[in-house]
Amino acid sequence: MKLTCKGITKNSNMRGSSSVLVIMIMLLLITFGVLAMMSSYSSLKIARKNADWTKGYYALESQAELSVRQLAVIYKEAIKDADTNDEGTILSRFYARYAADPLFEKHIDATFDASGEVISGREPELTILSENETDGRTMLVTVRFQSTTNTPFEIIEFREVPKEFTYDEGLEFNDPGDNN
Repeated sequence: MKLTCKGITKNSNMRGSSSVLVIMIMLLLITFGVLAMMSSYSSLKIARKNADWTKGYYALESQAELSVRQLAVIYKEAIKDADTNDEGTILSRFYARYAADPLFEKHIDATFDASGEVISGREPELTILSENETDGRTMLVTVRFQSTTNTPFEIIEFREVPKEFTYDEGLEFNDPGDNN
């Protein structure tokens, strides 16, 4: 059966095609909307993780800077206490005060000993670890003592120590060229 309306011919089998087209467009829009929401949620999770990492890093850096400031205070007290410009005497007084301070429990390396004796051929340096108790991150700080300048020491290294991890031994990696 053909219907004619002002010269346009319609077949009766095309009824409902506009409804199907509208349903398809709606499904397409819903799909794109869901994908956009998933993408936004993923971006939000990444942004929160980045914000938490940055907050933790700056808290760790602040704690390490407090340790460096405390080192400066101890070193200046050691200079006043020594009443001399002898580097060995100053370092021995510094080491005594430094070892007694509970802030510096994690001490890695020093190029001088408790008597102020510097290892031959090296500058007097001290390396300490500053650890954040909340997330277990660690900052490594190395300072070089200077007796000839107005500043007690120069910071040589100031970096975050990467966390240790172990590989999963259960995974087997095979050579792609191996046909056995």
